[in-house]
Amino acid sequence: MKVVMTYFKRWPFFIVMMVFWMLFNFNLNIDTIIYGLIISSLMTIFTSQVLFDQKGYRYKRIRWFALFNYILMLIVEIFKAAFMYILIIIRGGYEVIVFDLKLTLTDPIEIALIANSITLTPGTVSVDVNGQVITVLAIVKIGTPLADIEGPIHTQFEKVIRRAGQ
Repeated sequence: MKVVMTYFKRWPFFIVMMVFWMLFNFNLNIDTIIYGLIISSLMTIFTSQVLFDQKGYRYKRIRWFALFNYILMLIVEIFKAAFMYILIIIRGGYEVIVFDLKLTLTDPIEIALIANSITLTPGTVSVDVNGQVITVLAIVKIGTPLADIEGPIHTQFEKVIRRAGQ
């Protein structure tokens, strides 16, 4: 009975999973809806020890409007980086560097969001995440100061995510 009661406390997660299921399938057949209900229920049950504890969610929620702003900013940065990356490759004079980026964020979900954003940006890959430190591989112009690479991550991405979590 306790499992059933804790399951009902997680209804927002179930709704999100069901919405994703319907969006990915884009089909309103009864089979699709039934499979979605089953899979969303199983996801909600199996993630109980990962995403939830006795107090509720283990992570703090990010406000939707702030997340939307973050996604827009990320799309713009991806396109800017793609053009810069193409120019660097065409012109030559680039080097591959690996560096550690220390974030001021402490929430693992927020750190993972930054690490994934780095990987989505052309010319950069998050190689490892260890606490607040992300190891990044980047293709940059020869002689580019590390502060020029780290700066936008701290001033844009980290700043927006910090505001989104408040």
